[in-house]
Amino acid sequence: MTLKAKITIQPMPDLTFNDTNEMIFPKKFHAWKLHNKMLTISFGHGKFEVRCKIHEEDEDTLFCSHTLAKQLLLPHLPTPLSISYQRENNYMSFGPVFAVLTAFKNKQNPISFPAINDFCIELASFCKQHGLFFYVFSLDEFNDNEVYGYTYSNQMWQKHQLPKPNVIYNRIHSRIIERSELAQRLFTQCKEQEIPYFNNRFLNKWEVHQMLSSELHLKLHLPETAIFSSKRSFANLVNNYECIYVKPIYGSQGRHIYRITNENDTYSLENSGFTSTDKLTFKNDSDLFHFLKQKISKKKYIVQQGINLYEHKGRTVDFRVLCNRNYNGEWFNSSIMARLSTPKTFVSNVAQGGELYKPEDVLSMYAKKERDQFIKALQELALELCLQVSKNFEGDYGELGVDLALDKKGNIWIIEINIKPSKDLDDQITSLKVRPSAKAILQFGSFLANH
Repeated sequence: MTLKAKITIQPMPDLTFNDTNEMIFPKKFHAWKLHNKMLTISFGHGKFEVRCKIHEEDEDTLFCSHTLAKQLLLPHLPTPLSISYQRENNYMSFGPVFAVLTAFKNKQNPISFPAINDFCIELASFCKQHGLFFYVFSLDEFNDNEVYGYTYSNQMWQKHQLPKPNVIYNRIHSRIIERSELAQRLFTQCKEQEIPYFNNRFLNKWEVHQMLSSELHLKLHLPETAIFSSKRSFANLVNNYECIYVKPIYGSQGRHIYRITNENDTYSLENSGFTSTDKLTFKNDSDLFHFLKQKISKKKYIVQQGINLYEHKGRTVDFRVLCNRNYNGEWFNSSIMARLSTPKTFVSNVAQGGELYKPEDVLSMYAKKERDQFIKALQELALELCLQVSKNFEGDYGELGVDLALDKKGNIWIIEINIKPSKDLDDQITSLKVRPSAKAILQFGSFLANH
């Protein structure tokens, strides 16, 4: 039988205790029959033997010595934590301890985490309310013997030595850093020490396309795609379709994408970073291929069929469906947004000036029933794609941003699956203090910590 409760741990001077390894529980724990009992307690990956006492002071505060707090690597501040007690094993765990791994310059003052700082504050707030212990750390602060990380208190991030976590959410934003020797050493340590981590690694566009292509029921939603390598395969695509895209397989945020339109055997080339006056023209596909080959150099790109996208007010539309896993490890839709391209551009990414709308607002040309059917179909396809990623790629994935689109005939197309989806995307259309996706990340972390 497992008993659960939430308390606040308050470190006190050692002289308050007969033994520095004592923990003095509030009176409501009389029913747990803890008085004078020896327990094994865990906080993160640390385990300690303690003797339990009961006090009559208040209902919610557990007292421990400064010495024990130091051994547990608890901050010397009142800390709200959940307790899980397995009576038959005399075992009690606090937390769990949830950590976000990211990359940042830790010399700046005050400390912040680019792109995810507000999101981490959200997670810290939710953890405090629900008795999880939360911190953020970087690669160079984690080694075999100790971890230094940042907890959020008094509206600032403060550095402490902290316990190794029960679970880690990988939010390293750079593929180069994620593939570095330092990162690989950390992931190896996690496996050796049985510390689960999720959103295992970046996946590139080509490997995701190949995986999805093997599923017949998904293949019909995929634009025709090839690696940018041979002139023949490039020429086939550029001459078979009125429009194609050339995209970096490791690209993100709509950067460095080329669009080629074929009109009367004249090829127009645009880049997602160009203005509308920067369009280049080519008389034959061979010159175009060699121009791109020179521009791309040794970087890996894909060539992809262009889709005649649905438009709203003359601007192309796609949809970001954010999917998460819950306490039971099951995928669900946590949000869906429509993204409109900037006028006179062809990418809808917010980082490139795209705008966010509620899906029903941009699908206003359809009757409500048809509109609802489109939104439901987008959500169902996104969930199926998440299941396929979980099934076919090594490691755990707990959150994915799925980009889908409608063409002008109402067909649904798969654009991309994002492993580390942006955390600012729904700021403009929600006023919730803690978003459902943030709650879900912590719920899935708890699921991994307990399995």
